[in-house]
Amino acid sequence: MKAIMNHLNFEFKSVLRDKTLLLMYYLFPLIFYFMMAAIMPSVYADFSKGMVPGMIVFTIIVSSLLGMPNPMVLNKEKGIYRSYKIYGVPLKSVFIIPVITTMIHITVVSFIILVSSSALFGAALPQNILSFFGVYAVVLFAFTGLGALIAVCSPNGRLTVLLAQLVFLPSMMLGGVMMPSSVLSKAVQKASMLLPTTYATNALNAVYSGQQALFSLQGSLYILILGGSIAYALAAYLFTWDSRSSNALRNLGGLAVLIPYILGILLL
Repeated sequence: MKAIMNHLNFEFKSVLRDKTLLLMYYLFPLIFYFMMAAIMPSVYADFSKGMVPGMIVFTIIVSSLLGMPNPMVLNKEKGIYRSYKIYGVPLKSVFIIPVITTMIHITVVSFIILVSSSALFGAALPQNILSFFGVYAVVLFAFTGLGALIAVCSPNGRLTVLLAQLVFLPSMMLGGVMMPSSVLSKAVQKASMLLPTTYATNALNAVYSGQQALFSLQGSLYILILGGSIAYALAAYLFTWDSRSSNALRNLGGLAVLIPYILGILLL
């Protein structure tokens, strides 16, 4: 346990010392949040109502998809994970440390957004704070699992960026982060349910405002829990200690992470 805590402390501080990670975990989400809070209300009058859930989801996807996978892939490329294996470091530690570190950084930024949105921009606080943080934990679980899977399936940094952007860019446009999914056409709303972001914003918006969810709140949580569980299971199964032993055809099995979201399109 002491070794894990020391490793966790090292990983946490390494983010603060790394300019790229500091940008992804803190500066990018916070700058984007303050820009949107200043600009969007004049463009979309109801933006402030869903601002906090949207910006928290934005923080989660930036940190877990654009921030967390790169160091993991770099460690694999440099042979650091191979050294872990030689010295008997268990596989679970490879995932637990970066995931917990990422969760802590995301939670710090999310807390800043939650508090400042009320103090500076007059946004309301969550209707049910316990339900909100419960849903937040589920969303965090789903996206960090997806981030870990991207890291495992990426043989190099270039492909890591590509895979992350394949989720990130559609999420920004269709996932309810910038504007409610309700303003999209029915066909586009259905297509957007292939993205975990759609379920995340649907659930967080519902518990934040206390209003009716766009589609099943419970269903959204079940899909996210299943999606996160499958992502972590696939990441553990497909993990290799060295990038040279990575198998591209085998890694295609990672596409199975889409199964819960396809079920969401069909059932919700």
